[in-house]
Amino acid sequence: MTSNQERAKQLMADSRFAFMNGQNREALNLAKEAIQLASKDPDAYQCAANACMSLGDYDNAIDYYKKAVKLDTGNGNRYFNLGYAYASAEKAGEAVKNLAKAEELGCTPENTVQLYNLLGIICFDIGRYNDALVNLSKAEAVIGIDMDIMRRKAIIYGMKNEIRKGLEVCNQMKLIAPSEYVGYQYAFKLLCQAKRLEAAKRELEIAAKYSVPSMDYYMDCVTFELQNYGNDKNRDHMKKALALLVKAMKTLKPSVKEVTETYISSAELWLQLEDADRTIACLNAALNPVSSYNLGFEIVPEDHGEIPLTEYDIEEMIENDRIRIENELGEYGLEELAE
Repeated sequence: MTSNQERAKQLMADSRFAFMNGQNREALNLAKEAIQLASKDPDAYQCAANACMSLGDYDNAIDYYKKAVKLDTGNGNRYFNLGYAYASAEKAGEAVKNLAKAEELGCTPENTVQLYNLLGIICFDIGRYNDALVNLSKAEAVIGIDMDIMRRKAIIYGMKNEIRKGLEVCNQMKLIAPSEYVGYQYAFKLLCQAKRLEAAKRELEIAAKYSVPSMDYYMDCVTFELQNYGNDKNRDHMKKALALLVKAMKTLKPSVKEVTETYISSAELWLQLEDADRTIACLNAALNPVSSYNLGFEIVPEDHGEIPLTEYDIEEMIENDRIRIENELGEYGLEELAE
């Protein structure tokens, strides 16, 4: 006959399998059965707590994790899980207390990285930026190079207004992942914060050459035009911003959220240009983004008049012409043509 302990082990295994497959309610029910059969096994409470976390039931998750800790007080991973649950429930004081205990006892490498990451986030949220940087550096020491950690460090340096250090982190991100826009994006934001608009413009130009096109890139180009408008009040910047949004919609395969945000941004620009009809049209398109996009809604109608080419368009045209001529004339054709 199968003992209660063996049956509980099987229930816990089934609970973990259900949890991995996103069947969180089933995982919780199986864990509760296991607890009834093995009330002194911390892993049974762990299974129940994990399911509660995925269900967003942080209070019950905390209760289950507490019971797991009580039954296994020398295990740092138990304290880490409890600290994570407290952090999810926005109880920073209790979270830090348990994470400190987890660090003291030691955790698995994965949990250690998450522990320092979590402490970094908590310190950031309460304005302890130096402590946040220390914890993120500890996480880096365990995991090595990590883009998400570097992104957070760049944000913190921005909050501290330490632009040079922030740019150093951005340069590291660009070296590691030159085709991703994120490194260029945070460098652009830091340079705008420092009012170094020419340097910010160069950052966008470099990103256009090396990174994969993204909505973040086009939105930052729009931001740059708006910053220039704030300086000189030249309405052409608004028109260039509209042209960038049009290009983004044609170049990318935007998500529904991105389509909606683009239509709303377009409405704001048309409002600045004092065109009520286009403002209303863009807002209406934002109410039904999928159908508007599929039906080919035009942010700037063809009959609306000329929208000036942006510097980004001109650079792209020059590059396309260079490639076309190179393809037609061969590797040395450009030199011969120049001669």
